[in-house]
Amino acid sequence: MAEYDLTTGSLNKEYVYGAKGLVATIEPSNGTSYATSDHLGSPRVITNSSAGVVSRHDYMPFGEELCSGVGGRTSGMGFCANDGVRQKFTSHERDIEIGLDYFINRFLSSGQGRFTSSDSLTASAKPTNPQTWNRYVYVLNNPVRLIDPHGLDAEDPQEAARVSQDEPNPINTQKATLPDGSCKGCSGQIVTTVVIEQMNEPGARVRDVKGKESLVVGVDLRVTFLDQNGKAIKGTVSESLDPTVIQTKDAVSLDSKGRGSDLVSNSFGSVPKSEGEQKQALDKFNENYTNKQIVTFTVTPENGPKATVTQERTLTNQVPGAPRIAQGYIKGYTFSMEKPRIKIP
Repeated sequence: MAEYDLTTGSLNKEYVYGAKGLVATIEPSNGTSYATSDHLGSPRVITNSSAGVVSRHDYMPFGEELCSGVGGRTSGMGFCANDGVRQKFTSHERDIEIGLDYFINRFLSSGQGRFTSSDSLTASAKPTNPQTWNRYVYVLNNPVRLIDPHGLDAEDPQEAARVSQDEPNPINTQKATLPDGSCKGCSGQIVTTVVIEQMNEPGARVRDVKGKESLVVGVDLRVTFLDQNGKAIKGTVSESLDPTVIQTKDAVSLDSKGRGSDLVSNSFGSVPKSEGEQKQALDKFNENYTNKQIVTFTVTPENGPKATVTQERTLTNQVPGAPRIAQGYIKGYTFSMEKPRIKIP
């Protein structure tokens, strides 16, 4: 991003951004300055191309800047030096004339620790969380951990990093989007996109089946539900199969990414404890098996219309040439799934 003089057309300043905010600024007269940010994205130290400190910035929890003379901070250390960086608390631009931070959809008053106008996103008010009922509150009054990139809803900036450290990549994905005009007059979070991911190849595994540890041959699935703005659905999901089989007795809560898990399997039952039980399990898994099912997910957002998602999928050991599993003791299984369909009843 570049800033030019409208009169002369000459370059005043360039801004370089990364995934977490401002990385560097480049000025013809002062060269390149680099920003080192904290876990919230607030630039804390500005250094020049020689690694010398140009300025330092410390903030109170809601964004008030701490300058020289406070707690041992001095101007010699660079606190509150005029470095020309307008991106302040959580990398949002601070309007020096009115002292407010621009959060895209509204302004934050760091001195008051709240927004100056109410939240326009009605879906951010959740009946189960009284903190969200205050439409002026900033990040549920938890500014040390959470951020609000657009002035609409609180987010945890560290969650994506934690999840990605040990999250496997899917080997197959099917996705569907709600057709335009399918929910006229709807408000709140509308289930608009569903992504169903196959997380592994069919194999022998120990999994929880109806509350009991069981030996199965099958695959793990991850199902993600997103709203019309691409944000995670906050609510619950239940599952049923055709013919009438209830997978989960009660609806389960989606995680912070709008996700739930699923299992498609041929189950032996409890984990074998003797040689005889192990032989029984192998005999069962090696019998001809085809499970062709139509699953229906019923998604209930905290604030929005209920939606149903249906999908057809097949687990079988009847495909010629499928590689054997469990060190060759069990004939090969294959899994396939069709594109899901979304419907707002």
